[in-house]
Amino acid sequence: MNTIKAFAQKFSNDWSMNMVSLLTYNLLTTIFPILLAILTAALYVLGSLSPQAFHEVVAQMSGALPSGMTGAINLNTLQKSLVHITGPLALISLAGLLWGGSNLFSSMENVFSIFFRTKARGFLAQKLMAIGMVVILAILLPLSLAASSVVTADSSAFGSVLPPSLTIVLSIVGPLTSLFVLWVLFLILYMVVPNTKVPFRNAWRGAAAAAILFALFNLLFPLYFKLFLHGNSKYGAVAAALLVLIAWLWFFALITVIGAQINAVAMGIKPTRYDLPGILVREYEQDMASTRKSPASTPSPPPSRKSPSLARRGGRR
Repeated sequence: MNTIKAFAQKFSNDWSMNMVSLLTYNLLTTIFPILLAILTAALYVLGSLSPQAFHEVVAQMSGALPSGMTGAINLNTLQKSLVHITGPLALISLAGLLWGGSNLFSSMENVFSIFFRTKARGFLAQKLMAIGMVVILAILLPLSLAASSVVTADSSAFGSVLPPSLTIVLSIVGPLTSLFVLWVLFLILYMVVPNTKVPFRNAWRGAAAAAILFALFNLLFPLYFKLFLHGNSKYGAVAAALLVLIAWLWFFALITVIGAQINAVAMGIKPTRYDLPGILVREYEQDMASTRKSPASTPSPPPSRKSPSLARRGGRR
């Protein structure tokens, strides 16, 4: 009970919901560079080995997105546009995508710095970390999705080989594999992005919570879309798709923040007595009080001046 209370107080005092909005904005501005980087890496890694595997990964990524989001993000269209980019231009484009997508992890490190009570990295170190995370995500996610698609019941790789009686086993192993993939991705995120050492014994808890919450979120989001977002289609397909995209990214950012706060509490980081504005106000008040008490700031009394008559009398003596 004390742990839950500490988590709730820390979540509130750290302005976590404001950090969720900040991450949502950064996700909205970097999701296309990150997706293009992932598709480019999948094209080079899987496309040369097995074009069918590449198309299955694209299908898996499209299936992971809500159906109402296809108007804003069409992975099939992005996939077709990537095929025409070859040679040195592809390397330049990939470098630009890595740099643009790295802004997300730079902002995420700044957010995690508040949660874990640590300083942010320097500009160069932060950029290297962020670009490395984009590379890890671009390589690991397609391979993980390819591995998870192999063990699903409707996979064409096993559909003509395995007997129908094993489809029940595959229907269980497939979701578990996807859940494990999510756990690994969140685990890497929580151990690499913060500018502090997050031990595995603590990081696995937040990663497991985030993976389970994200899996439940993907199951319940169609219901949320039907109840709250479906009526906005009257404003146009593009506007409705953009609204779905923002809502989906907001929930993803919220889940990421919850997992990070779970890790911080598991590491023994206590909540502050006040929220962020309260801390700044009290620090300002302490600085002003110390300034008033400082001897250097206290004006010295003006030197006493003797009257001219006393000075003359003193001189005659």
